[in-house]
Amino acid sequence: MKTVSIFLCLALLLPALLTTASAQRVIGTIDIYGNGSISKAAIQSALQLKEGDTLFTPTTELDKKLLQIPGIKKASTSVICCEAGKFILYTGVSETTDSVNWRLVKGSAYQLPARLQEIYSTYETALKQAVIKGDNEDDLSAGHSLMHNPEVRKIQDSMIPLANSYFAELNKVLQSSTLPDQRAIAAYIIAYYNDKVKVANAYNSAMNDPSSSVRNNIFRALRGIAEYRDKHPELPIHIETGFFIKMLHSVQWSDRDKAVFTLVALTEKRDPALLKQLKMHALQPLLEIARWKSAGHAVLAYVIAGRIAGMADDEIFGSWTTGKKERVFNAAF
Repeated sequence: MKTVSIFLCLALLLPALLTTASAQRVIGTIDIYGNGSISKAAIQSALQLKEGDTLFTPTTELDKKLLQIPGIKKASTSVICCEAGKFILYTGVSETTDSVNWRLVKGSAYQLPARLQEIYSTYETALKQAVIKGDNEDDLSAGHSLMHNPEVRKIQDSMIPLANSYFAELNKVLQSSTLPDQRAIAAYIIAYYNDKVKVANAYNSAMNDPSSSVRNNIFRALRGIAEYRDKHPELPIHIETGFFIKMLHSVQWSDRDKAVFTLVALTEKRDPALLKQLKMHALQPLLEIARWKSAGHAVLAYVIAGRIAGMADDEIFGSWTTGKKERVFNAAF
């Protein structure tokens, strides 16, 4: 699975670039998901956008347009950089109300020590530069992200002693701070604490955070925890899986993308109970994701669907690379 993880690094990291990306955002592909009775054509017509257009409208305005469609209860558009120099427009909608019980963050406006806030800011800057260079290979085998890029790796290495020194503060902020940006920082740095059992427990308590930025950091980190758990079966590392299944139905692209990213690790050992739950409760969104036009964003959902169908990974990848994808789509039912 390491090869697949590397293949997806670009897709996983690039959303952070959007705050500094050029205003000339040419749309390369548009993917619409979550719709039922409302056609994709009607949704795209409401957006007034097509592939090849330059996007100037903020995503918040696009969401408002979608919510004007009768029957649409929720909407979320995401502009993701980049494939062949063009942007990807993901458009998620829901025709039902949100059934997720987001946790109520009870506490105060707790903030992390300035030292931790500064190192996270430095990390984000270095990460953007690494992605621009295409140096985005990531190793999660230690239970946390260790990137190939030397600048990013140096910063990540420095987070290890900090996480061990400030674990209590990080967990307090993650669980109880009313400031989403502080919880997001805590969710990232706490992954570097040496006791992965405690890290997993912290994430299990916080994964239904109402902030998508916090969830994004938690979900991605749990992929590393899952890989670490498989290599250390003697450790009582527990990862809640039910919430990931719910997030496959989310209108937000980052929820779906990161849920798949983690679930592909959680299904590697073919846990029959988990595969059954995925087939019963999330097969439709998985196949929807597997059909996204961006291969890097679609392939892991395709792998999970193949595992649901009982296919070996070599067979799954063979059908992917030869373009015989309908074999998996048909076999998963």
